[in-house]
Amino acid sequence: MKKKVTFSLLGIVVTLIVLSVVYTMGQNSNKKQDTYIKAKSSKKQVTENLTDTFQEFAKKGHSVDEMYVTGDIKVNKNSELKPGIYDMEVTGGSGNIGAYRSQINAPFINYLGDSKGSSDNQGNSNSQGPSKIRLILFSDDVLKLRNISKVKFTAVSTFRTSNQLGQGEYVVGLDIPAGTYKLSTNVKFNPEFENLGWSVDILGKNEETKSQSYNSSTNDVVVKLNDGDIISTNNNYSGQTPGIKPDDEKLTFNKVK
Repeated sequence: MKKKVTFSLLGIVVTLIVLSVVYTMGQNSNKKQDTYIKAKSSKKQVTENLTDTFQEFAKKGHSVDEMYVTGDIKVNKNSELKPGIYDMEVTGGSGNIGAYRSQINAPFINYLGDSKGSSDNQGNSNSQGPSKIRLILFSDDVLKLRNISKVKFTAVSTFRTSNQLGQGEYVVGLDIPAGTYKLSTNVKFNPEFENLGWSVDILGKNEETKSQSYNSSTNDVVVKLNDGDIISTNNNYSGQTPGIKPDDEKLTFNKVK
C-alpha cells in the first residue's frame, strides 16, 4: 500500500509586478537608491527587456564572506547583504531558510539547508538539504534562518546557461535557455512515498503562474520556459539517494523538439 506524505508546497507566490522592476541608479539625492521602480513601459517593452533587467540587477549584488547568524539578515543598500542574485551557502548548522519579503508578491522563500549537503550521506537522511541554494533578494527583504549558525553569499553577476538546475530560484534566459523541456532527475525516488520529489514553480511575464510536481507518481512532465520567466525548484526528497550528495542533486530539463 502506497504511503502519501502531506507537505506544504514550496514555491513562488508572485505576480508580474515583481518581474517588472529595475534597480535605481544615478538618481537624484532625494530618491532612495535601494528601491525598485515598477516599469511604466508597455507589456511588450517589458517582455523584450526583462532578461536584460535581471542581468543588470544581478550586477548590484556584493559577495559576503562567511558570517555568523545572530539574528535575521536584512537586505538593503545600508546592510552588509545588498539586493542581488546570490548562491547562498550554509557553512554551519542545518535548518530552515525562510524570508519576509518587502513586496507581498515577491518570490516565496522556504527551503531546507544543511552544511553537510556537500557530503555523501548514502541516503541515510543525515542531511536535510543542500548546502548551496540560489536566491533572488530584493531591497528590504529579511532572511529568517532557523538552526543555521553560519552562511556565506556569493554574488552571481555572470551566468552560464545549463539544462541542469539545483534547488533555488533561476531566471530563464540567464540560467537556462528558453524552450520546451521534459523533466528528469538523478534523484532515485521511493515509490512508497509517491508525492515526495521535486516541485517546480514557473512565474511567467504575463501574470501566469504554474506549479508542477515531479516524483515517482508524476514522472511524465513537460514544461515550457520563456525568456524572463523565474523558475523555482525544490526537492523535498533531498539526501535520500545513496551515492549522490544533496548539492549534486539536479533537476534535468531535456529539450523537446
